[in-house]
Amino acid sequence: MEHHADRRRNWGAQPTRGREPQAPEVTAPTGVPGPLPILIINLKARSDRLAAMTNQLAALGLTFETLPAVEAASLKSAAPAARSRLAFGDQACGMSHRRAWARALEGTGPYTAIFEDDVQFAPSARTLLSDTGWIPTGAKLIKLETFGRLRRTLAVGAPAPCTPPHAVRPFHSKNLGSAGYIIHRAVLPHLLARFDPHGMAVDHFLFNPDLSPAFEVLSPLLLAPSLCRQVMDSFGSDIHPTRQREPAYRRLERESRKLVGKIRTLARTAPGRLTGAITPLSNAALCDPHLL
Repeated sequence: MEHHADRRRNWGAQPTRGREPQAPEVTAPTGVPGPLPILIINLKARSDRLAAMTNQLAALGLTFETLPAVEAASLKSAAPAARSRLAFGDQACGMSHRRAWARALEGTGPYTAIFEDDVQFAPSARTLLSDTGWIPTGAKLIKLETFGRLRRTLAVGAPAPCTPPHAVRPFHSKNLGSAGYIIHRAVLPHLLARFDPHGMAVDHFLFNPDLSPAFEVLSPLLLAPSLCRQVMDSFGSDIHPTRQREPAYRRLERESRKLVGKIRTLARTAPGRLTGAITPLSNAALCDPHLL
């Protein structure tokens, strides 16, 4: 789900003259099938969510590993959490994803699929989560979910077909949510070394080109039609209750950052829009019909 972003943090040590570090090399072969490990981040208290995920994945013929999520309540006495603008739930969410990256790094395969415990899967998950043969060469991070209102538009690049009717597309505007993605092990050490879950929400770090110092390094792709969608209406949110009402000046600051981000997105994507290389598409157009 969407999280409030804190101000931008550095991507690793200070690079010379503000230059970002080189992107990690990814040499994944294309079209070569291999097992795709699936990790489910689950709060211990939410056995209802785990049961729903277990039933879905069993029906799809898929196996998975459960990863205990970090509890927001455990951060209330922690000094770093006390200094953060992020709610305890947002920080715990980021720490849980860091835990998932560390677990994925212990594996031997090139890719791992990571999901939060409140998603609905499309039927195509049976094929796409069974092996890695469809993943394009060089892909480091593939976002699998549709997030937010269906009428919301994203600035996306040209599609690269994978398994029909699916394609992967680069995207050039904020595309939040961290409930489902596939990540390559080559980028995991960099994420673990440089992501501060007390300084920026994890979905902004992974999928927000206007705030994330890692976006260009990760070069994330979007799977369309999507593979999953968060079902907060069914399960409720464990993060929203941990958020306190912001002072007026912070709300104004956050809205100002959003406006600046929109202006940056328009400026960054304008050349591509003029040439047709970048197209605005709605979430509804990018979402699997079974998830609408």
